[in-house]
Amino acid sequence: MFQLMRLSSFSCTSVVLVNFFLISESMPVRLPNAISDNNSSCSLEIAEAVKQQLHVIASAQLRGFSLTQNPECGPGLWVELANWNMQNQSHQCPDPWTEIQWTGRTCTTTDCFNSLRFDIFPLRYSHVCGRVTGQATGSVDAFKTFHGNGTLDGIYMDGVTIMRGSPRKHVWSFGAGHGGTFRCPCDSQDRTFALLPPPFVANNYFCDGSYNQALWDGLNCNTACCNFNSPPWFRVSLGTATSDDIEVRLCVDEMSNNERVFIQNMQLYIQ
Repeated sequence: MFQLMRLSSFSCTSVVLVNFFLISESMPVRLPNAISDNNSSCSLEIAEAVKQQLHVIASAQLRGFSLTQNPECGPGLWVELANWNMQNQSHQCPDPWTEIQWTGRTCTTTDCFNSLRFDIFPLRYSHVCGRVTGQATGSVDAFKTFHGNGTLDGIYMDGVTIMRGSPRKHVWSFGAGHGGTFRCPCDSQDRTFALLPPPFVANNYFCDGSYNQALWDGLNCNTACCNFNSPPWFRVSLGTATSDDIEVRLCVDEMSNNERVFIQNMQLYIQ
């Protein structure tokens, strides 16, 4: 059972709730006692708020997602799309990614277009929050790829990208550089490779080039590059609610024997 909201000052009858929201027999939702007693003094505003949260719960259950509170993302309930850490031996790589040993258990793919997808409908959301930590090897050079005519539908960076909908819309990018600041946008000394992200990314990105250390975790970071936007958690407000599917890609622009990106853990939430 999920705690919908604190209703210490309000009481709603189950009759009022059922009138506002008919719960499918195949998707039962238990109501907290605070909103299912016999006091009928509940305002329409509170009943509507409860109705909306019940809809989120039923829709999340329909898609197999859970709901949780996450102070890192913000107040209220969040729909948990992903929460795995390959250091936990019971966790497995999500399909279509495969496990590989790279300073520990990680997930990867040799094809950028083998993306991880989350079917969201009938849920609607206007906020996306999460974190990704990983590693990279070889000559990864963050956003330099875009300046070779990369697009949001193709390979525009070395790293991890989160997108939504069709046509695709950018949510967040995790750029992988190497050698500390090398080839991240903040490396003003190297404008041959350390190029700025494309316009559709704007400032919605992390970039980290930590050598032989976890990327995008905000740790062991002494440069403006990996501290930009205060990793590890990203938070994006879309402005308007949507049911867009969410897609996660691991991309590099060269052969896997020359460069590669790995994910160690991922947490992804919508609200």
